Amino acid sequence: MTDIFPLIYVRCKDAIEEIIAIMKKQEQLMLNIFLKQNLEENENIDQSIPTDPFPETFSTDMDECNIDNTNESDDDKQEMDQAKFNVQKVSYFSIQSLTSLLMILIKSAEKNDPTFVQELLTLAIQLCDQIPINSFISFKFSPIIDSYWFKSLQPLTNYINELSLSQNVMIANKAMKILLSISIAKASFEDILPILRKLIFNKVNIYNARNLFIRLNHTMAKALNKMEKIKQQKNNDSNNKFEEVINDNVTSIESIDYLKVIGAFPNSRLIRLNEKEFTGPFVASIILAHIDFYNEIHSIEQFKQGSIDSSISFEFHLDTFEQLFHIIEQLITTKLTDSNIVIRHILTVCVRLFSTHLKFLCTAMSTIDKDLFSISDEWKKVIQPTSTKPNYHIDLSRFLNDNKFNLWFDLLLKLINNNNENLEQITICREATKAIIYIIDKKVSSFVEKLSFFHTTIIENKYSLLAEQIFPELKKSVILLNWIEILINDDNSYKSAKKTVASRILYSFIDIYFNSLHHINPKHKDQIKQILLKFQELLLIRLISPSRIETILNKDKTQDELHIFSISHNAISFVIDYFTYMLNICNDNDLLNSIFVSLCLMIKTENIFNFDIIQSIITALLPIVVKHLLKNIINYEYEKNNLYSICWLIGKMSNLMIIGTEQNSLELKYNNKLKSILFSGGCEQIIIENNKYLFDLYKSNLAVYSQFKSYNEMQQSSSSSDD
Repeated sequence: MTDIFPLIYVRCKDAIEEIIAIMKKQEQLMLNIFLKQNLEENENIDQSIPTDPFPETFSTDMDECNIDNTNESDDDKQEMDQAKFNVQKVSYFSIQSLTSLLMILIKSAEKNDPTFVQELLTLAIQLCDQIPINSFISFKFSPIIDSYWFKSLQPLTNYINELSLSQNVMIANKAMKILLSISIAKASFEDILPILRKLIFNKVNIYNARNLFIRLNHTMAKALNKMEKIKQQKNNDSNNKFEEVINDNVTSIESIDYLKVIGAFPNSRLIRLNEKEFTGPFVASIILAHIDFYNEIHSIEQFKQGSIDSSISFEFHLDTFEQLFHIIEQLITTKLTDSNIVIRHILTVCVRLFSTHLKFLCTAMSTIDKDLFSISDEWKKVIQPTSTKPNYHIDLSRFLNDNKFNLWFDLLLKLINNNNENLEQITICREATKAIIYIIDKKVSSFVEKLSFFHTTIIENKYSLLAEQIFPELKKSVILLNWIEILINDDNSYKSAKKTVASRILYSFIDIYFNSLHHINPKHKDQIKQILLKFQELLLIRLISPSRIETILNKDKTQDELHIFSISHNAISFVIDYFTYMLNICNDNDLLNSIFVSLCLMIKTENIFNFDIIQSIITALLPIVVKHLLKNIINYEYEKNNLYSICWLIGKMSNLMIIGTEQNSLELKYNNKLKSILFSGGCEQIIIENNKYLFDLYKSNLAVYSQFKSYNEMQQSSSSSDD
């Protein structure tokens, strides 16, 4: 008891903290969405959201990553000062005047001398090349480049956007390069996506953006150098904030490897590339590689902070989802086996970015209220006092469209329906499976339907990568608690089809694990075992009641208070059925020990369970445990591990059934009178001593294990103590 119950308390605490974390993350995201919606409604999109932005992994940007974030190095300070100085060299008025002059000249040249337009666009490109790429967070939050910079460029940007649609290929190409430079300098994913969509599907035109890529490579090289320094110092600084981010985001190296393969990184190789290589897809793939590098480094930290701040890889807007969806949809119409490395990389990054955005959206639209709290007052009582409901209204009607979710889900399912063993294809499938896990709650109508989808995917093993993502999901406490509540709930609405399906799935997993006829991946089999172990632990917690566990641990519950606690009839029935099934089929010591631990706690009627409640459980399971012992008693390994402990348990269970619950205060008051012959119920001591069969029963192994003492022994013990 002293060793086991604290572990039960820890498991219960972890489950509660997991649920609270989900709710807090949802509240955090919803608050930031609300603030952003207000800013958009008030047309103050040039102002930052009034909430603490997420801490950047490399100080304020990717280039300025200081190893000691409390004290900037001299080089970093010098670099920051130089950047500020470069910005201050040109006044806002000068920029606005120059862009206005350019627009007038270009419009005039269009009417009088169209050939001169290209010369003016070349000047515009040179102007854009002077805009510093000092940060990949949005210009709205940049401490270096003020948003007024880009407000002064907006009229020129709008006009250049019109020129990008020109029938003149040379003019259109230069216009695209200008738009690309401005959107990257702004670090605006919202502006970059439409440009990328045009580039990806334009295999004819050449866009020589070599100068832009040289600048991007310079930014990446500095960031990589800083990362390397951090790794070298991680042993000296175990609390380094960047260590976990760098170690966990090894996939960011994929994009760097890709740039090296195509010769776009480092700059020494980039400058040797033939100009004809810079087709639309090639240019788009390089930009996406840099976006992916930033996303993989920063997205985890951004999610931890619950931030929806815009960056070069993130924009929480419906158009972002739609743009990514359409790009992916168009790309998969081409057979991936026939596509080249460029197209496969573009698809990989787009799916990864789509998955990241879905993670934020689906967390903000968590269904925990609908799934768990609607059927469990017990968990609602424990969790909700720690959570405060927001007092503001958030309109997510743009996203709450079942048709959209169905389209997205079907598209992602197509991506994982390809058995190609190509490494890039496997990476695409893995990213798609992550997105499916995020979106599944919006696809299904109930938790049981979600459970059925998971079960079917594992059983059919049609999508092996998706199955690998499902197992960690099934091991989450919130999933298992939902499952348990459906199985033990007394509500009539859960006694029909839903409960039947949930029960069938549970016993199906048990059969898969113990039946050798099921040919299942050994890793998957071990995952099922871990799910069952955690399921049994949480089931015990639910029977004890999570609201009582801490008070029991602190011994605050009295015997009278214990009688108030009750377990539903359905819960008792399920426990009996489940334990009976497991004891008849189970041959795994870990799972059996978990069940025996539960039974050991159940017989603790003095401070955990009320005897009247668990009496029916012990009565039903005692013969099953005995049968289980007799069936396995000849097995040497079993005897070595469990024989004596099970015999002890059987003795304790039997003793509890014979003696019953501990005496309450009234029984203790009249203890002497209750011991009189009048209340002996035909079991007077003289009858026992004169009856050979009864006398033998009280000397049996069962009596020894149950530590039963006859009346004479108790009298002798009492006399010895008096002497």
